[in-house]
Amino acid sequence: MPMEPCSSRASSGRNFGSDWLLDPAPLLQRLVRENELKTAHRRAQQAIRKQKRPVAHADLLAQLSFGTWRFLLPDKDPGRQLLWRDALHAAFPQLNRKPRQLVESVDGIYRLRNRVAHLEPLLSMGEVRRQYENMRLVLGEISPTVQTWFVSNQRVTAVNGQ
Repeated sequence: MPMEPCSSRASSGRNFGSDWLLDPAPLLQRLVRENELKTAHRRAQQAIRKQKRPVAHADLLAQLSFGTWRFLLPDKDPGRQLLWRDALHAAFPQLNRKPRQLVESVDGIYRLRNRVAHLEPLLSMGEVRRQYENMRLVLGEISPTVQTWFVSNQRVTAVNGQ
């Protein structure tokens, strides 16, 4: 993700490069809780321990939780708005709606994911269908190819029909 513009502006002249998770700018440090970055680093170290190499930016990126990404999206916080404007919007090249609507979709997916992860009951299949549509929509805004893969590999609609 192209984070350099935001990182550079938020850092008072310090140059932050494409490895923005290895040396996060103050804005990113404020928006992402410190323990989330530490957890991602610990998980990355575990994932590559047999490779005997230092943790790379891509390793950290792969270990960030969905919740971390959800709470980097824009809201009323000026820092999140700056991050969206200068960097994160580029992750959604097919976005044809307001960022607020994207955030609402991602938040719905996030809440459903938490219900499932915590083994809480799903209140209605209508809600599951709604979040499936949100997943399909958000993935299409990232990449139509990823959206096609998701639609062809998902099992929600088959389970929903039972």
